[in-house]
Amino acid sequence: SRYQGRDAVLLGTTMAPGGNVTEVGAAVQKALKSIEQDLPLGAELGRISDQAQVVSKSIHEFLEALAEAIGIVLVVSLLALGWRAGLVVALTIPLVLAATFFVMALMGIDLHRISLGALIISLGLLVDDAMIAVEMMDRKLGEGYDKLAAATFAYTSTAFPMLTGTLITVAGFIPVGFAQSQAGEYVSALFWVTGIALIISWFAAVYFTPWLGYRLLRSGASNDSAQHHSAFDSRAYRAIRGIVSWCVRRRRTVVLLTAIIFAASIVSFAFIPKQFFPTSNRPELLVDLWLPEGAAFAETEGETKRLEQQLVTDPDVAYVATFIGEGAPRFYLPLDQQLTNQNFAQLLLMANSIAARERVLTRVRGLLAQDFPKIRSKVDRLFNGPPVGWAVQLRTSGPDRAEVRRLADQVAEVMRTTPQLSNVHDDWLEPVPSLKLEINQDRARALGVTSQQVRRSLQAIFSGFQVGEFRDHDETVKVMLREPADARNLLSALDNVYVKTLAGASVPLRQVASLNVVLESGIQWRRDRLPSITVRGVVPDNVQSPDVASAVFAKLKPLRDALPAGYHIELQGAVEESAKS
Repeated sequence: SRYQGRDAVLLGTTMAPGGNVTEVGAAVQKALKSIEQDLPLGAELGRISDQAQVVSKSIHEFLEALAEAIGIVLVVSLLALGWRAGLVVALTIPLVLAATFFVMALMGIDLHRISLGALIISLGLLVDDAMIAVEMMDRKLGEGYDKLAAATFAYTSTAFPMLTGTLITVAGFIPVGFAQSQAGEYVSALFWVTGIALIISWFAAVYFTPWLGYRLLRSGASNDSAQHHSAFDSRAYRAIRGIVSWCVRRRRTVVLLTAIIFAASIVSFAFIPKQFFPTSNRPELLVDLWLPEGAAFAETEGETKRLEQQLVTDPDVAYVATFIGEGAPRFYLPLDQQLTNQNFAQLLLMANSIAARERVLTRVRGLLAQDFPKIRSKVDRLFNGPPVGWAVQLRTSGPDRAEVRRLADQVAEVMRTTPQLSNVHDDWLEPVPSLKLEINQDRARALGVTSQQVRRSLQAIFSGFQVGEFRDHDETVKVMLREPADARNLLSALDNVYVKTLAGASVPLRQVASLNVVLESGIQWRRDRLPSITVRGVVPDNVQSPDVASAVFAKLKPLRDALPAGYHIELQGAVEESAKS
């Protein structure tokens, strides 16, 4: 690991279950200040990720949204109903939120990105019932009802229609709450928090709002019958009555038009660009680098440092954290973590702002294309939702490796001809040179050598095998037998391999086997016990990946229809996860 171009030791802290992330963050910050004073000269502490700051920022944004919602409700209510009715509605909001927080605590739902987002969504809905109830009370008071009669009428006439509307709204979030998928696990709080807030808002509207209106609203504010009649005889009311009367007289036409518009909206929905989860609004960028398969760690380190030197001087970058041979630890829940690999490196860039992030994104992509053409790279913002990796992915699988490779090559060719796709490759990556040992079984049997004996002899040279144990106090240390590191890393070590025969003698390995240099896949993936190759690519920022994936999948229909039995070409990535959700 490296930080700002210098070698670093990475230290991470994880919050215990039931902890408060902001309190943990404050405690860690206090401990770091104490530790920093005792560091030796030249050693420094740097922060890569601070979840407490992210949570505090999200809570601050929620409080801003809450203040805006209360302000908007007050302004609208004051203009439409007067200051007393507006105050009744405004006082309902903190009551509903307090009750919602209480129920969330009972259910074990913490304040996080999804639950805060659900509360922000609910802010625009939870005042509806209260506004209906207080407006009904105000209207009946204007008609001459006393306060008790107006409050009672507001309950009896609006309670159950409002309950029906509330339950219908909550039902719209049921698929999110009960989806059996990674996405469902990630966003299930959206259903529960929204449902809790809306149902509590209904209770507040039918019980608390009438009581509050009874206390705050004035009775007989406009009980003059002539004034009441003139309120419903304005130009706006006459226009509304005219529209309603026309719809009633031509009800069949209205029903037919409604059905046509509804059908047209469903058809038009297919043309709306779709995105599985929106891009995160965090300022970090992730730069993934893949050198050719089989590249040495030293080569990966050298190329990564060369890129790192140019990034640490970027004025829009606050800091650069580098991870060579592995990916960054999970500092962010939807992070697409990478396996340990000596030809892989990942850089985490912290931009100074969202605008700076976009500038850095453009510059880094251009820099990689111009100065690092031999490196496969991917520069991405952080994403919300389950990690899916590459933007467009198609998976080819079947029982025979050679046939799967042939099909994957055809899929890759179609993807390369798609204008919106670039950096097309597959996850078996480049072939690497390997040594293949071929045993001459006839000669081996004649000399009394078995394949098992050949394996044990090679294991003793390169991997080693256990010959005993050594007990050191309460620890047991294995005693291994193998060649020294300098010797076993050379191909010439194979010339020194002798294999025991059944008669107890030893013969050179080359008498019973031959070594051939072949090209093999550096990595092979299997899915459901079948060889599986995923062809991947990236799309421009202004293009939605599901649209491109669906278009490529449609182009592959002739190939899919001609597939032999047992072979499959399937969509993977965001499209697959979205279908599961």
